[in-house]
Amino acid sequence: MISPYMNSEDIETVRIAFKKLQSIILDTIMFRKYLFFDLNTKTKEETIRQMIDQTKAYIHLNENFFEAVMEREIQASTEFDGRIAIPHPMSVADPPEFIAVARLEKPILWKRRPVQLVFLMCSSHTTNPLIYQKLGRIMKTRN
Repeated sequence: MISPYMNSEDIETVRIAFKKLQSIILDTIMFRKYLFFDLNTKTKEETIRQMIDQTKAYIHLNENFFEAVMEREIQASTEFDGRIAIPHPMSVADPPEFIAVARLEKPILWKRRPVQLVFLMCSSHTTNPLIYQKLGRIMKTRN
């Protein structure tokens, strides 16, 4: 029970509850079957296409999902330091929520940087900030 006048113990209870909720949300959209190791691709487009094709074995994706992701890449590259890219569509009607992760056999040039770890993601506006926050922590840890 949390009192109306929050003390440090109440704040810790709320923090733990939020952390559990975040974990539940991430656990429901990131499954072991969406982990692809040693993907042998040579281009950004080939990587995204293979990840989408493999993910389609488990969930329904719109026919234009690849085009939506590539449209986002044209607007601004999703590459980051640390050999990481996070491709995602700008918007999708009724988005399936998932994160697919691929480790590439060899780094490829994404746009200006080499990339070897790719997080293909699709999320609603509700979970989007949470996912970026978690991925941001992962990227900071890697550097």
